[in-house]
Amino acid sequence: METQEPNIEETNTKKETTSDFFRKGVEDAAEKAKEYAPKFKEEIDSILSEVAYGVGFVPGFLGTFVKEILPESLSEDLKKGVAKGQENAKEVAEKMKAASKPKEEAAPVEIPV
Repeated sequence: METQEPNIEETNTKKETTSDFFRKGVEDAAEKAKEYAPKFKEEIDSILSEVAYGVGFVPGFLGTFVKEILPESLSEDLKKGVAKGQENAKEVAEKMKAASKPKEEAAPVEIPV
């Protein structure tokens, strides 16, 4: 049996063809990305707008709805509760800040001899 040596011209043609296919694939992908990017961006903008609307709508609706259905006396109690909760939260925050500050070193205690 005789071993055949590869034909160098055929090998170069295959390499060029593979490179050409790769380059063509990159060019086609870039072209499609440029074509679809504005449409994709428009859809993302639309979705984000709807989410932002929903985020604003829900608390506005719930706040107004609760305010309208609750009796005035209960509404006043809720306001008092919120105010007291804020007051307590500030106190706790101040205590936490004070606890996290580094302690000053105490002066050495002199022991009489």
